[in-house]
Amino acid sequence: MISKKKKVDIDEEFEKVEAMGSDDHKTGVSSTKEIISHELKKDKEEKEITLEYLERAKLYKRDYILSLTQLLLTKMMEDDFPAGVTYDMRPTSEGVYMELYAKGKVFAQAFRATGMPVYDLNAVDMFVMRAENTVNKLWTIEKPQ
Repeated sequence: MISKKKKVDIDEEFEKVEAMGSDDHKTGVSSTKEIISHELKKDKEEKEITLEYLERAKLYKRDYILSLTQLLLTKMMEDDFPAGVTYDMRPTSEGVYMELYAKGKVFAQAFRATGMPVYDLNAVDMFVMRAENTVNKLWTIEKPQ
């Protein structure tokens, strides 16, 4: 059963998509610009909040690295990986270590925290992107016949 809030969200998203694909070129372009502008603004605000959070956490190295690990976990959970893909991450004394398990293979990567939130947030984003790319490659490789 879909809750009323989810139904409203789905209806709103459907209206946005309809407006973007409007037969009237002017309406479609303006709707698209408005939606993209709103999304960029939302992303910027989210990034600023995250950077502020990391800035406060860097008072203690251990807390900072734990915060980076939690952030990485949150971003990985937001992705919709295929069934059978799992991951594990843990803080180290210097940074974050992550293992990705997919199709019987293990992929490992780590990064050393710099203590500069802008760079470390970028490293977290790169980890997520690498994981996505690895999974996509594994699922698009066709077996030879």
